[in-house]
Amino acid sequence: MTRAALLLTLAACVQAPAAPGPHAIGYAVDAFTSDAGPLTLHLWYPADQCTTPMTFGHYVAGDESHFDGIRQVAMTACRDAAPLAGTHPVLIGRHEPGVWPVQAEHFAGHGYIVAMVASRGSRITATGDERLRAIGANYERQAREMQYALAHVTAARQGDVTRVGVLASGAAPLLFAMQTPDVRAVSLQDAGVFGDGLTSMAVRTSSWWAPDRLRAPLTYFLTRAEAERETRQADFDAIPATPRLRQVLDVSGAPSHDDLSSARLLRSRTSDAPDNARDRAFHQVLDAQRRFFDAWLRSNTDALPRLPRLPVPDQRQRRLASS
Repeated sequence: MTRAALLLTLAACVQAPAAPGPHAIGYAVDAFTSDAGPLTLHLWYPADQCTTPMTFGHYVAGDESHFDGIRQVAMTACRDAAPLAGTHPVLIGRHEPGVWPVQAEHFAGHGYIVAMVASRGSRITATGDERLRAIGANYERQAREMQYALAHVTAARQGDVTRVGVLASGAAPLLFAMQTPDVRAVSLQDAGVFGDGLTSMAVRTSSWWAPDRLRAPLTYFLTRAEAERETRQADFDAIPATPRLRQVLDVSGAPSHDDLSSARLLRSRTSDAPDNARDRAFHQVLDAQRRFFDAWLRSNTDALPRLPRLPVPDQRQRRLASS
């Protein structure tokens, strides 16, 4: 048997981490028209029951070929399953193929609606400062799309507008959190906004950039390499969010949100050389995120003592996983 065939066989046998929550999980794709134009929303939610779970391939159909080795991995959600009665807290972010399915299923199994907005592409040909402003305007457009998506989820999908959290990477979700008073908790990973890179410079050209308006509790996960590259730590310290937690993962390699992606986790689990350090980091971050949202969106006092305690700005770094 060739190595490719062996990995495909392993993928068919390996399951994604089972959601330990008490609820069955549904998955749906909503397409609707807003004042921002047509939008597509990927939704995971607590379901009444799930009888025929999907595979990972259902989440990345038609996307890049690098998902081919893990398309057969069994997941835990059922497509278009009937939703569980009642309203539920909402976690919103931006859709990125292969990044969120494992995490989204986990949260849906614990009673959350996870809404990931698929933003339209935007080709930017400008250069210099004009390019920075164009990218910043694109982030602002994506943040506005998230606002329309939140309105859709609360109006049509049983989302509770009084319990809204941001679960995301990148600059646009941070702008959304700064400009959306309904947001009650924010968890970011490798957002790239506290260094001197293109993302950091571009997002600050947006009129939506207002760190002083971000008062919801904030936790920020980033890789060790990303932390070493950050030069705008003072900007992070100036955010008035309480609490404000910065958590550095002790994993080596280039900084990327792919360190915490579902696809990377599943590739590792089907590989003959698993990346154990990043696998541990993935699960520890997911556990910390759920406790964080349980504490601030569900007033779960039992979750608070188990959250990582990181005094700010002293002892900002805490290693969550061993390399």
